[in-house]
Amino acid sequence: MKNDRRILLFLILASYSFYLWSLAPSVLWGDDAFFQRSAFDGTLPRDGGGHWLWFVLARAIVQVPLGEVAYRVNLLSGLAAVATIGLLYAAGRSLNLSWVAAAAAALSLGVAHTFWMHAVRAEVYTVFTALLVIELLLLFKWTQDRFWPLPVALGLFGLTLLGHQMAVLLLPAIGWLGLRQVHWLSPARIALALGAFLVGLVPAAFVIHQQIAAADAVQSFVLYFTHSGRDFGVSMFNYGLGQLPRDAGLWLGFLGLQFPSPALIAGILALVSFRRWITDARWQMLAVLYLTDTVFAFSYRVNDFYVFYLPSYVAFALFIGLGWDVLTQSQRQLKTPQVQGALLAAVVVLPPLVYLALATTLTALGLNPLQIRELPGREPNRYFLWPGKESYFGAHDYGTELLSGLPPESILIADYTPYQTLLYLQTVEHQRPDVTLVPIGSADDLAGALQALPSAAPVFLADRDPRYYGWDRIAGVQLEQRGWAHQVTRIP
Repeated sequence: MKNDRRILLFLILASYSFYLWSLAPSVLWGDDAFFQRSAFDGTLPRDGGGHWLWFVLARAIVQVPLGEVAYRVNLLSGLAAVATIGLLYAAGRSLNLSWVAAAAAALSLGVAHTFWMHAVRAEVYTVFTALLVIELLLLFKWTQDRFWPLPVALGLFGLTLLGHQMAVLLLPAIGWLGLRQVHWLSPARIALALGAFLVGLVPAAFVIHQQIAAADAVQSFVLYFTHSGRDFGVSMFNYGLGQLPRDAGLWLGFLGLQFPSPALIAGILALVSFRRWITDARWQMLAVLYLTDTVFAFSYRVNDFYVFYLPSYVAFALFIGLGWDVLTQSQRQLKTPQVQGALLAAVVVLPPLVYLALATTLTALGLNPLQIRELPGREPNRYFLWPGKESYFGAHDYGTELLSGLPPESILIADYTPYQTLLYLQTVEHQRPDVTLVPIGSADDLAGALQALPSAAPVFLADRDPRYYGWDRIAGVQLEQRGWAHQVTRIP
């Protein structure tokens, strides 16, 4: 027990230092900038993208006088990531993993690409993973003689759902565990567990209804998942045999990107050695969670679909711990402290080296295989393939320079990614309030937007990329670059 406490303290301090070092110090782009501003001005959108629990926590942390507003909001992600790491270690120990294996599981998730990337920026996902691991930890602690963790886990599900809609992916796993262990439950305990689930779900449904404000609570609940204002329902469960090879390749590629170290070998070994865990309902539950999330992520066709694999990475990290124990038990020479220490170091050190080498090599070769959009101050490979955002002021410098170079009373048309950065600078830092920001979507008609603007005001575009503005399809219009902006002028 004392050893566990020391290791847990070490993991908390080490992960806190790591995320604090790599934390974004300022405003970022797109969704990040939106979340950073919303925590400041209290904007909670009435759609599924407004995550109430994250919003409440962000509104609290933004009051702390520490750095600029964007930094404080970013810090919430880092703190939630630290909590996830500590809880995952405890979950591994509850599964009877050795302390080294549990530490390997926690550390492997801590430096996994998607998890690390969202631990250092203004996003909702690490708050959700912390809640997810709390749920798992409680379910692992449920035994025939210890009933209380089950109703507590089910009672917290509503809160987890307010963390993110991905919480529903845990339900098949919980159901499977309940069926496998139903012989532990009397009718009274079944009623108590279901009652706890409903008691926790009712306030969550109330919050969702208040947020979405649809005609009735049921409709609000549906819109919470399909996104009010823009229907993402058509993007869900979008399977196709023709897309299966690509989807499978992306799944394997993403998995390899998360764990490019001995951790991946350990995780695969655990899955291959299924006879060691297949009779344990808790490991079965983890396998169901992994499969449920992976099958869903295969079919969810949105730009950031890669992040929806996160629950499966949490499950796989615990399988990494299991594979670690399997490997060290079968290969005694690996049990020495020196070898164990070297392997743990490799789990932590190799992934950052791989990410850095990958980003640097692709940039040096002039390649952009993911077709990531480039913006001033945002080199695509480095920005997306290197998860850390230490010393990154690219978005802030871009927005400040762009706004400062505009004439008085200008109109600036911007698509979502730079628009949210510029709006943050106007709202939080009060930069250039005389400039009118006009948002435009990729499907919007730029010609119509230009016609609706005052003819006397100078009009600028934040970028000239035709995929987002379509200026090249408007007759009699040309662009003249002024700093980072592009002034719209009409040809006589």
